[in-house]
Amino acid sequence: MFDWKNGKVVIKGSGSTPVTWTKEVDIARYVVWTLVNLEADKLNNAAFGVEGDRKTVREIVEEFQARTGRTLEVKHESRAEVEKRVEESRARGEASAIMINVLYLALDKEGVVGPKEEMNKWWPEFNPAGAVDTIIERAL
Repeated sequence: MFDWKNGKVVIKGSGSTPVTWTKEVDIARYVVWTLVNLEADKLNNAAFGVEGDRKTVREIVEEFQARTGRTLEVKHESRAEVEKRVEESRARGEASAIMINVLYLALDKEGVVGPKEEMNKWWPEFNPAGAVDTIIERAL
């Protein structure tokens, strides 16, 4: 849970697994660029890895604090606590709570979309926004 505006963050799981963070407009820019600039044979059945930033949740929290000078109230929920929350939500039939917490568990296990060398390879000059840049832009 991230409440940057009010200075509160809950790190679910370890918070130390790298995660891919990409601003929506950067995904759109990358897709348009590839469609306009790549030859048809490169587009046919091709996979395109797009990544704006690759950081852990802990790194994002630290960078946010360093860049803004704000001290966040950071709470931690262990993986076991999140798993327990999933089971409790399942017992109550709370589908959205189950999905949100399962997503946190998945990101804590593996949060990147592919190998770093495969990201943005079709457009080497691509310059996407960083995760903390985007958070600061939207939250403050």
